[in-house]
Amino acid sequence: MGYLRVMVIVLLFLSCFSWAVPSVRAECRYKFTPSLSVEEKYDDNIFLRSTDETSDWTSTISPAVAFDAQCPTRGVTLNYNPGFVFYKRYTEYNTVRHNGNLSAFWQAGPYTRIDVRDSFYRTEEPREQMEAIHVTRYYYQPYGPYLLVWPEDTIVYATRRTRNTYYRNTGDIKISHQFGLKDSFFVGYNDSHLENRDPAIEDTRIQTPSAGISYWFDVKNGLDLDVRYSVSDYETSPDFKQHTDTLRFTHLLGPDSRCSASYTYTDMDYDPGRTDYVIHSGNISYSKSMGPHTALNAGIGYFLRNPENGGTSDGLNYQAGIDQKIERGNVSVGGAGGYRQELSDAENLGFTKFWSANGRISYLLLPNTTVNGGVSYLEEKFIEQVDRRDTVWSATAGLAYSYRQWLTLSLSGQHTERDSSADINDYDDNQIMLRITASYN
Repeated sequence: MGYLRVMVIVLLFLSCFSWAVPSVRAECRYKFTPSLSVEEKYDDNIFLRSTDETSDWTSTISPAVAFDAQCPTRGVTLNYNPGFVFYKRYTEYNTVRHNGNLSAFWQAGPYTRIDVRDSFYRTEEPREQMEAIHVTRYYYQPYGPYLLVWPEDTIVYATRRTRNTYYRNTGDIKISHQFGLKDSFFVGYNDSHLENRDPAIEDTRIQTPSAGISYWFDVKNGLDLDVRYSVSDYETSPDFKQHTDTLRFTHLLGPDSRCSASYTYTDMDYDPGRTDYVIHSGNISYSKSMGPHTALNAGIGYFLRNPENGGTSDGLNYQAGIDQKIERGNVSVGGAGGYRQELSDAENLGFTKFWSANGRISYLLLPNTTVNGGVSYLEEKFIEQVDRRDTVWSATAGLAYSYRQWLTLSLSGQHTERDSSADINDYDDNQIMLRITASYN
């Protein structure tokens, strides 16, 4: 089903270019990039067990293709990267991974635009933070027209204990209409489908229609309203209907800084078997671009979860981050805390309080050699589970060498450790990976 959906969308948006008259096609830019990667990886705990750890080597051959076509009124970007995986010891887990991403737009009129994004992901890797869950947000240029941005995806930290394959297909469509310099409204739909070959892990589908409006009173003050309604279809767990409203006021302090205040109301209505609740959340945030090399953002707020039965949960929402370009690289440091709802992964642990911190550096050591490293820490308290708390931290380091821009050799390592109040969820995992990639532009 995921393959069929992707192919239909690809054919639909590629056909947009055949509608363009020759004069428009002449203004289009096309880029086609094939590549081939060969990877060798050692993993000392392939099943992420707390005891009886098992190691193995895997070899992966990954041909890939990237296609990008951009015209004045339409565009499409397509990436597809299969991976043929061969285990040295556990050959029964040999498989073919798939990773495909599509984004496209069509300017249907002077003020109307259609944006589509879809991703398909199939793997047997047990650590689900490798997966991508789409989150769509809207940003606005400080003194310019309406702008839609697909941001980076959020991270899921669920863990599997097998190497059975699973796939996720996630698609978004947004239709937006601009009726003022920065005034606009949109309607959208998101469909996220997770299917597992492991019979102990349930399949999940969550569908979310949405709508929103943005109205600016003047050049510096604007108001956004976003309404979402999510419906789940779990294989065994009680289904839910979730209604979320977000109201946000934004004030532009200048061409490179802004502040905002927001309030979010969430109503979670479960089928019999789980407890209904509502969430009230308010936040104040600030962001500033301090020249071409430094970006700063920070925010703080408060949330309250009020269940139908039982005691309330509350706490601070906060986040802060700084991204700094240095002479030969980039450094970023950040942290966040508050709550999230884990509703579509291998564990589906529900409402969760968390706090996290991370840092990353990339540095051009030599003209063709880059080193990078990072560290992250996460602490979670699962409110809907009995006394379960987890901490997860990881450290990475890597070295990449480029030869004549078409050949890259990289060596990287990663250590990940999870410590849980439920001992069965503990694990230590170390990975070392060597990869060679050849590409043609």
